Amino acid sequence: MTVGINSYTDTSTSDGQIYYYVVRAQDAAGNIEANTTEVSATASGSGPPAPTGLTAAAIAGGSIQLDWTLSSPETDVAQYNIYRAVNSGEQNYASPLTNVSAGTSTYTDTTTTDGVTYYYVVRAQDAVGNTESNTNEASAMADATAPPAPTNLVASTVVGSGIQLNWTPSSPETDVSQYNIYRASSSEGQNYSSPTYSVSTGNIGYTDTSVSDGATYYYVVRAQDAAGNIET
Repeated sequence: MTVGINSYTDTSTSDGQIYYYVVRAQDAAGNIEANTTEVSATASGSGPPAPTGLTAAAIAGGSIQLDWTLSSPETDVAQYNIYRAVNSGEQNYASPLTNVSAGTSTYTDTTTTDGVTYYYVVRAQDAVGNTESNTNEASAMADATAPPAPTNLVASTVVGSGIQLNWTPSSPETDVSQYNIYRASSSEGQNYSSPTYSVSTGNIGYTDTSVSDGATYYYVVRAQDAAGNIET
């Protein structure tokens, strides 16, 4: 190598082979100094094993959660690259959306637009930059919109049985996965972070049997979709 150069890339290697290097200086007369300072590296020309079992699911607020099974073995993985597209098979593998460190098997994408379907691929990359080439794809539609509210809620006492609730289902009900029932012992005292009861879509009534004789209860029924969005 010419004087003034302080790096060299060895391209005549075999994948998986360990190589040991010593660099010595030589003058114009051919004298070579005798240092024995050694460095080593393992040639790596292929990517690590791919992660498996990728899933994508819409969650409340419009985010999409990805989950996958770690590469096996994961010893050669430095990070997982996450690629996203709005059309199936159109991920730009030269530019990942983001990456997460080895040992991480989940990611929540918060940079979404309500109603748009996103297609994801997750690839493993090693410490020297080799990335495996799997194209296993998972998709989900971002959902930040709560379903319509049910209407005409009525509560009536059923002697010896409790309190009967009835309502008119949300219209349309296509985006409803369940109805949450909130109960309080005072008007507007419901805790909306914790429903008292939940019933599946299609139900238009519920009998609350865990009541105390003579007590007055106040109810609100709210619709929730599969992503967890709840109307208010």
